[in-house]
Amino acid sequence: MYVYFTIDSGATIGSTISNTANLSYQAANTSGGSSGGGASTSCPGISCPIIDESIQNTTYTANFVIENPKSIPSIKKCIINPPNSLISPIYQIGDIITYTVMIGNSGSGDLSTVVSDAMGMPGQNLEIIPGSITYDYYANQYTGYKYGCSTYFG
Repeated sequence: MYVYFTIDSGATIGSTISNTANLSYQAANTSGGSSGGGASTSCPGISCPIIDESIQNTTYTANFVIENPKSIPSIKKCIINPPNSLISPIYQIGDIITYTVMIGNSGSGDLSTVVSDAMGMPGQNLEIIPGSITYDYYANQYTGYKYGCSTYFG
């Protein structure tokens, strides 16, 4: 069972929220305990536990502290559709290399970001193709993208 909740705006930063779940149950279809041993028992050859038919109660409490919303940034840079690494040379002069850069925020705080990259800088031997930079925004991005480079993001 999953229960989703939202912490309301009246919660105090630094306060602890305690939530307790209660389970009440009663053993069904029991006729009391058995000392075991016989072929007609439900536990042949061993001593069966005695099941209490009265109502049982079990509780579990989870506690957590309310924190200020914070951003949890991530960045992933990948070469999309790289050539076959078994055939040399892997890249040749004039080849077009497509990169993707994914910036994410898995936190609840706002993320204001400045991305800088050394592509096109002296010594990189890369030249950005004019007009090739595009930007897409995806709300609730699939988190599996940040663990692999096999899928194009845009």
